[in-house]
Amino acid sequence: MESSHKSCTRNPLLQRFERKILRGVKDLDFEICNIVHFRVYLEGLGLDIAHSDSSTDSEDDGYQEFQFFLDDKIERGFMKIITPFPFPDVSKFTCYNICWKNRYILNFLKSGFPAKVNDFNINIKQRGMIKDSSYFDSIIRISHRVCQKISICRFPISQRQFLRLLASYRHVEEFALILCKISMPTIPDFSKALRNTNICKLNLQRSTAKDGTDWGNSIEEFLNLIQGLSTSSHLLMVLQQLDIQGCGIDIDKAQQILTAFRFDKVTLKVN
Repeated sequence: MESSHKSCTRNPLLQRFERKILRGVKDLDFEICNIVHFRVYLEGLGLDIAHSDSSTDSEDDGYQEFQFFLDDKIERGFMKIITPFPFPDVSKFTCYNICWKNRYILNFLKSGFPAKVNDFNINIKQRGMIKDSSYFDSIIRISHRVCQKISICRFPISQRQFLRLLASYRHVEEFALILCKISMPTIPDFSKALRNTNICKLNLQRSTAKDGTDWGNSIEEFLNLIQGLSTSSHLLMVLQQLDIQGCGIDIDKAQQILTAFRFDKVTLKVN
């Protein structure tokens, strides 16, 4: 009886957050099961927010996973509803399909983002990458709230931005830039940016050079990147895996470059 009572105990912050959603959105299908299931479907509006966790004996009074699947019709309204209210801590927080330069998303990242997230993913709409660094500064500001993994998809990343991102997220274990356009015209110095880094997995899957060509045809930029990363003695010690699947680089050539810059013990993931 004691354990059953404990499983039904609700964090007051979560209760207030749930009531906030209920008051703000109509036609809501809302289901709660103890403290480990939270599901909200706004399918008629095109928004799917889902929470799930297979654990039934967790003592954590927070959500395990929260995902936004946003489209133009509803993201403004929903983000406007939840932004003024503090978002609960979660294990994984994902923003899918967001459009570029949306002030409601920007306000949420500034004012409503959870205080603690283990895994944060942000994904720009497939039909076009963002045209400027609208979200960049916000992603930098919340870096101290992301504990284990950051994944950024379809962003244009300059060499200076790449350095700032790594410096801000050097505490995470996995750093991912997927389907990004990465500019690396010169050899960067990461010795200070990656001091005491914990990054053991670096994922650059399907990313390209700034002009959109794969790194197989812009090998000098890939070479600049690896040589720059090798300036960090800490990264040389902790990096275990580099994922460059879909980047157009021959595995033998990539391994040759890694070995030349003392990353020979790193596991390479290539097509």
